[in-house]
Amino acid sequence: LGLDAYFPGDKVVFESLNVTFLVDEDLANFKEIYDWMNAIIPISKSSDFKSFTGSTTTTTGVSSGATGLLQQYSDITLITNTNKNIPNRYFRFHDAFPISLSGLELESGADGEPAVATVEFRFTYYDIEITS
Repeated sequence: LGLDAYFPGDKVVFESLNVTFLVDEDLANFKEIYDWMNAIIPISKSSDFKSFTGSTTTTTGVSSGATGLLQQYSDITLITNTNKNIPNRYFRFHDAFPISLSGLELESGADGEPAVATVEFRFTYYDIEITS
């Protein structure tokens, strides 16, 4: 009848990690993510694909073709704090890479509202720890 059967241990699927962050005045943090994404899939020149000749292996054994200073994968640690601003939990996302970066809404008004951006990451798995 086409009924899907699910079994424990079959496969685990996690949602992506979405992080909204304040963009610094030099756009350094925004550009770092942009450059990381450009290193994974060159945006401006298709000839940049030639630089992906080596291979690296992530902590979970996934092979990638990125070499040099910008690797395709990175581990991300997200720290949650108590109401007294003391680190409480450490979320460690393994083999993460960006898949989406929002645009910037820049204003010249006197309000001085900081620019924010949102980045979306895919990852293999994550751990929740109490200590760093």
